[in-house]
Amino acid sequence: MNTQISQIEQNEYSEITWYNGYTSNLVDEDLVRSEGITIIFGIEQVIDKFLEQDLDRARELFRQWLQRLTDWEESSPQHKLFIIGCDIGKGIVPIDVKHRNWRDLVGWCYQDIVEKAERVDLIWYGINQRIK
Repeated sequence: MNTQISQIEQNEYSEITWYNGYTSNLVDEDLVRSEGITIIFGIEQVIDKFLEQDLDRARELFRQWLQRLTDWEESSPQHKLFIIGCDIGKGIVPIDVKHRNWRDLVGWCYQDIVEKAERVDLIWYGINQRIK
């Protein structure tokens, strides 16, 4: 992916802005202010911030947040959005209700992201597989 971003940066885009979902509360941050490429990683941590609401409301708020990002991307050919997240849905189902709700919400929000995405890649052990 770094190679692709480097090629894109050199050819088409003036700026790459990285947002870290592990260290920042991106829910309240204005992410659509930049030009060029916007990369959000740790999206599963961003989704966790929406869980201050009940599950249905959290998913609706996430969809609105995602819509603002996709509207920004579609507003100019110079805008490109990359979202990177970890799969937290495999393995043993958590006993704790909050962790189970987070796991469920992340899965549903990933479905929402994939629905809007032009391209989706799964990377497992460093091996890339395009799934959309």
